[in-house]
Amino acid sequence: MSGIPSAIAALGPGALLAAETIPNEQALALGPTLGWLVFACALLVMAIAVLDVERVRAFWLRTEDPRSLGAFRIVFALVLLLNINNMWAHFEFLFTDEGLYLGDSARQYGAGRQFWGYGLGGEGEAAGFFDLSAVLWWAKGPRYSLLHFWDSPGFFWGYIAVFEIATIAFLLGFRTRAMGFLSLILTLGLMNRSPIYQSGADVVFRVMFVYLVLSRCGHAYSIDNWLRCRKLRRAGRLSERDGPGEGAGAIVSDDEGKDSEQPRELEAIYRRIPAWPRMLILLQLVTIYLWTGCAKTGSVWSKGDSLYYALNLDHFSRVPTQYFGYVFGTNLFRMMTWTVHFWQMGFGLMVLGLIVRWARREGLERPEQPWRRWALRACWLGLALLALAITWVGLPVHIPPDAKLSLGALRGLVAGGWLVFITLFALGWRRLRDRPVVLRLRGHEWTLDLESFCTVFLGRKLWLTLGLFFHLHILVLMNIGMFAPVMIAVYIACLNGTEVAVILRRLGMALARLGVPGMAEWVVRGEAITPTESLEFIREREAKGLRRVSQPLVGARLLPVGVLVASFAGVVAGVLARVEDVSWWAWPLVLGVALPTAYALGGRLVGGREGTKSSDSGDAKDGWVYAYGAFGRGVVMTFVAVHLACVAAWSIPDKDCTRSFRAPAREVVKPWMYRTQTHQSWNMFAPNPTRSNVFMKVFVTDAEGELWDLYTDANSPRNKIQPWFIYDRMGKITRRVTGKGKHYQKWVARYHCRMWALEHDGEVPEEVMIMKQWYRVPSPETMRKRGPYQPEDYLAKHGHQKEVYTAKCATEPDAQPTNELRRRHGLPEVDEATIHRATKRRRPRWDSRQGVESKVRKGRAKATKALRQAKREAQRHAWQTLGAQPPQR
Repeated sequence: MSGIPSAIAALGPGALLAAETIPNEQALALGPTLGWLVFACALLVMAIAVLDVERVRAFWLRTEDPRSLGAFRIVFALVLLLNINNMWAHFEFLFTDEGLYLGDSARQYGAGRQFWGYGLGGEGEAAGFFDLSAVLWWAKGPRYSLLHFWDSPGFFWGYIAVFEIATIAFLLGFRTRAMGFLSLILTLGLMNRSPIYQSGADVVFRVMFVYLVLSRCGHAYSIDNWLRCRKLRRAGRLSERDGPGEGAGAIVSDDEGKDSEQPRELEAIYRRIPAWPRMLILLQLVTIYLWTGCAKTGSVWSKGDSLYYALNLDHFSRVPTQYFGYVFGTNLFRMMTWTVHFWQMGFGLMVLGLIVRWARREGLERPEQPWRRWALRACWLGLALLALAITWVGLPVHIPPDAKLSLGALRGLVAGGWLVFITLFALGWRRLRDRPVVLRLRGHEWTLDLESFCTVFLGRKLWLTLGLFFHLHILVLMNIGMFAPVMIAVYIACLNGTEVAVILRRLGMALARLGVPGMAEWVVRGEAITPTESLEFIREREAKGLRRVSQPLVGARLLPVGVLVASFAGVVAGVLARVEDVSWWAWPLVLGVALPTAYALGGRLVGGREGTKSSDSGDAKDGWVYAYGAFGRGVVMTFVAVHLACVAAWSIPDKDCTRSFRAPAREVVKPWMYRTQTHQSWNMFAPNPTRSNVFMKVFVTDAEGELWDLYTDANSPRNKIQPWFIYDRMGKITRRVTGKGKHYQKWVARYHCRMWALEHDGEVPEEVMIMKQWYRVPSPETMRKRGPYQPEDYLAKHGHQKEVYTAKCATEPDAQPTNELRRRHGLPEVDEATIHRATKRRRPRWDSRQGVESKVRKGRAKATKALRQAKREAQRHAWQTLGAQPPQR
């Protein structure tokens, strides 16, 4: 192994410098220390959850107005339809066997390990799954798609028709839960069949859709709820706006000459729904912004030029923006860039403000036991000091080379500033909570308490308004697809149901004044909104014994704290065993995770629905409404806890100082993230935005030797129109093929070989050549001096190009149409020997899979470690050869 670094270094220092970022040995050495500090922070977070369990349960398991998620469902489904349908020009290229991949190749190269036990047919190998174990192997996932089994154009168009119907039904709220799951499955099928086109917007759609279908978003603004209300109205069991309960539900008595009155339930128009899916959506929104904000560590962002470069990327130009860059590139654009960066990293403060205001409004104060209050204070203080310790340890490898202050001075400044901040924060929190500040100015009096402080400085008016300005600005000036619309749609989930109803009522009043018909009479008159299901109604219904099993519970007993502590201990033991590479590490981890649900299930089996009693947690808060019974609460809280832990581990930054624990942590949570389809990455325009415009040219040399330009790039004069309303995915495909997705180059070339043959009477061309063309965007200072430029002229004068791939169509695998494709297009068949396939027989490998798996398990860690060490040694040798120091990271 010692000869590998010298062999790699022999390739030349220039080749190494052009590769990935050079590892920082000093940062790598800090990894274990930082890993244990991060683990200590995780332990304190879990301790806080156990100590403050009542408020944690109330936050996740409460019920709420359904109109927020009902409105979000409608807008989300509409934007999803636009996102999928704007690919119509590339549907067959992306999703059928006449596109980028032939069917067998799509399975082997898109989901090869999942289809390990799936045969191709021919040459003594049966087509389809070899045996039941092969089916189970495929079922492990994670790339599920019907288009891996049937991908002819005819099947695909039927597939997309079902998707359209299901998504429209989900939008309208007809059979909402079933249609939502069907639409999600079909959407994931498209994404798993062809990842080449996907951008950050598609990840947002995938992750948010998972959360949305887990909610009861069909309880408002849906055909389902309209049909329910119509049925209840006919049966005389609906609480009307002008009747008992005023739409929020009521218990009335039937007195028709009987000896006793029989209570009768009038159901609410809008039933309460569990709040936890919406809370997951909010925290996911914070994760998106915080991740992408923290990843933007490059010099372009610190200088403030990111917006300038983004607006000068030709694939994103909705309208020409060079003049804007000339006027505002060195002033306004820099202020906007810094503001956006600050807003992304601070967006989580808005959710913190929402939680604080909610807790204050509901009267959920600190735990009553003094020891719990002091333990909580100690945990929060420990978390703050651990954050300082992480900064203290990691600071030496994050100081820029041209820093004016020494390491000691910076450490002192950071430590002093942080200690002063947490002191002022604690004192200010206590003062605003217990003794609000009264301000008097010109005869007016303002009271500043904790809730009003959170409303003003951590409120949605500030943070969502900044977000709307940012996304609307991007939407108007840049054509980056549906990222801005879907993010704006998610903002609806930041509002509660009452706020959504008030906004819609005001909109209805405005439309009525404009003469738009169809507005409800109470809306035209400006009456109060219809209330959601009231807690008083739920309490009275339970007291009279009218509560059905499916309805929320009031005053339910909770799990003992001892069970939570035991679960906590099991998880910690599993993590420590994993760190020590003990073979049985998964057992305590799984048992710790499953313990709360198992205890709740045992209690239900022994004592009925509410058989789980607690001697130390007491009854739930008076009048509080939980969404589920004991077993349901255990399942939901387990799911939420596991998911939050997995997303947190998945979101560890990719840095040299985190490399020692980031990869193992991701390996543990990877099955969960991929099987729940919530795996994600938000390195958008990070660490620096692209500063070059890159285009892809495809040339075909036909059988006669004549050269043809296919004008494939979205930037081709044949394809580009301004203003550019429709987002063309070919721009994303171009950047991927000519950038980090170099493995796609051969497949794109092979596709054009096949398509040329199918469109030219079956005649296979001689070759297909892919050219990369690019030019660097001039800096803002250069633009300021020289003035705006025309992209086409600048490309002709300053552009570069090079050949990146050439396919010989007669011999390249998968570059010739199969006889099945020829028959489909009415072309004569050819000798099978002239058709070369890229797929390989799987049966031999499947038969020896046990040995292969064993070798993979034993050799993966050792090989990865050895290769990384070899790469570091080779790169360090390259830098020493150049007489330079590795860059700080």
